[in-house]
Amino acid sequence: MKKISLPTDLLVALAQLEDKDLAFLLRAIISYANEGIVPTFSNAALKAFFSLFRSTIDEQRSTSEKLSIINRDNAKGKKSSARKKDVKCPSSANNSYDESNGASVSTDSLSGSACGTASGDSQRIVNGNAEVQSSAISSATSSVTPSSGTTVSEPISLEAIEAVYPKLGALRTESLSLWYQFSDETRKRAIDFVPSYLQQHPSASDQLYLNQYLKAKLWDK
Repeated sequence: MKKISLPTDLLVALAQLEDKDLAFLLRAIISYANEGIVPTFSNAALKAFFSLFRSTIDEQRSTSEKLSIINRDNAKGKKSSARKKDVKCPSSANNSYDESNGASVSTDSLSGSACGTASGDSQRIVNGNAEVQSSAISSATSSVTPSSGTTVSEPISLEAIEAVYPKLGALRTESLSLWYQFSDETRKRAIDFVPSYLQQHPSASDQLYLNQYLKAKLWDK
């Protein structure tokens, strides 16, 4: 993350720590904000302090990622609108001579008529696409709407595996993208395999970052 904001009450609490503990905790916070690495604490008080800062950093990281997605989508929408505005119907003031009756025929009316027809067809196509999309969304929504008395379980979020996997890394967006591609059954297997994986690789230097772990799908091997 390029920037984090820490609540004043947490900073006041930090000021109560001894210099040695304060330096260790600050290094841990900076490391987690930049690289997503969760440190190991032998001191329970420092671990509790870090958990407070971790939740604050996670909230700000999530907000930052959501804003990036919104800005990217808005930029795509502006480019699409600009391309539509660039499509213009050519006008012509040339006259053609009809050899059959010697009459001069203006191509303005023909061009205008053809342009109007093309424009109308284009508008109908655009409207048609909107109607199809609206119909598809409505159909999809109705297909997942539970009937009366039916309980629909919430999908397993990425935070569920982040709570048990120690080496998160800085590429949370990639982890999130991979996680969305999994079914809930696959997500559950990924979470259940974490203890076995940590037993096989107890050293943090041998462990994969979370995005690498999800990409490798070690629970299926």
